[in-house]
Amino acid sequence: MNPVKGLSLGVMFIVFLNAYIVLLNERSASTDLITCYTLIDSNSKVHLYTDALWLTMVSFLTVGYGDYYPNSNLGRYVMIITTVSGQLYSAFVIGIVHA
Repeated sequence: MNPVKGLSLGVMFIVFLNAYIVLLNERSASTDLITCYTLIDSNSKVHLYTDALWLTMVSFLTVGYGDYYPNSNLGRYVMIITTVSGQLYSAFVIGIVHA
């Protein structure tokens, strides 16, 4: 498989999967099961899949506008994984282009 195709499919898979996980989690983020952390805002702004996709793409590209943010702990952890995977994919692309 071509490395560019593999990286593109990997990016699409990570972004769409993480957006779906965040959407499912943030819809039910009115209560948090881990009591040592408190919710920043119990009214989550992520109600649509497009909002979750926007949040995931902004986190993946490490832009971080701040208009949408996760309120639950699982949503925060998923966004951390998304940001780190975006940095790794950027490093892979730079390495392929440079080589």
